[in-house]
Amino acid sequence: MRALWADAPTTYHGRFVNFDRVSALPQPESGRIPIHLAGNADAAVARAGRLADGWFPYAITVEAFEKQADRLRASAKDAGRDPADITITAWPGSIDAEHEAEPAWVQRFVDAGATRLVVTLKPGAPDDAANLRDQLHRYQDQVLARLA
Repeated sequence: MRALWADAPTTYHGRFVNFDRVSALPQPESGRIPIHLAGNADAAVARAGRLADGWFPYAITVEAFEKQADRLRASAKDAGRDPADITITAWPGSIDAEHEAEPAWVQRFVDAGATRLVVTLKPGAPDDAANLRDQLHRYQDQVLARLA
C-alpha cells in the first residue's frame, strides 16, 4: 500500500504480493497514510515496532502496556528505526473505566510512552456537540492539565 500511495504507476514484488505498473487513485496528497497497528501480543507489538507509524493496544493493563511499549521500542531499534517516530496511543479506560479520569492512573501510561490518549465520552443528543466539547474540556482540566 505504501508503494501504491507514493507512486503511480508503481511496481512491487514482496513475499505475498506482486504487481507491475499498478495505480491506485486517488492517492493521498502527502504520498502516504500513517499505518497504526493494534494488538497486545508479543508478535503484534514487534510487528508494529518494525513496520508501523503507530501502535494502539486495547484493554491492556498498565503493567503490560509498560512492558509492551519497551518491546515496541526494542523492535523499532532492531529494525533500524527511531522509536520516537512511532506514535503510541493509550486508552486507559479500555481496561479500567473507573480510573480513566484519575491523573495518577493516566500518568503511568504517559510515563510508559503514550503520546496520544483516547478518552471515553458519553454521547448525548445527536445534535448536542456542546456536550461532547464540555466533556473533553473537563478531561483536559481535570486530567491532562495534571500530568507531568
